Amino acid sequence: MTASVVSRVWQARNPEYRAVVRDAFEANKAMSLIGATLGVVEPGIVDIHLPVHEMLMSHVAGIVHGGTLGMIADSALGFAALTLAEAGAVGFTAEYKINFLSPAMGQEVIAHAEVVKPGKRTTVARADVRAVNDGEERLVAILQGTLIPL
Repeated sequence: MTASVVSRVWQARNPEYRAVVRDAFEANKAMSLIGATLGVVEPGIVDIHLPVHEMLMSHVAGIVHGGTLGMIADSALGFAALTLAEAGAVGFTAEYKINFLSPAMGQEVIAHAEVVKPGKRTTVARADVRAVNDGEERLVAILQGTLIPL
């Protein structure tokens, strides 16, 4: 299990938030294309799991491409924000910054996102991306982004 990046407790505005996030995740063609799955879905928190396979690698054998890490972390941010949104709301990422800390190698990568500050006009969230190698987790990237609800 990944460690919490923010450790705040939020209240969901929509009692159906889990179904909304699951439906949105299933509709996300990019997540389906790379083989990602949805893990934890709680108010302000979402995990995305991605089994590592050859199509995700960078030009260096055994290392997951940084763009793939950014994609699952960005998606986790958006879905974490969606858990706190009003019924019927959608949104998009206005910006994010990612820091790569070490090469992502192993059998799986996990993006664990948590909302830092929800708002009516913008929501700020953070994500830790961890690589799982032989049961050991290693922090490989951190991401912070701003999301805009519509």
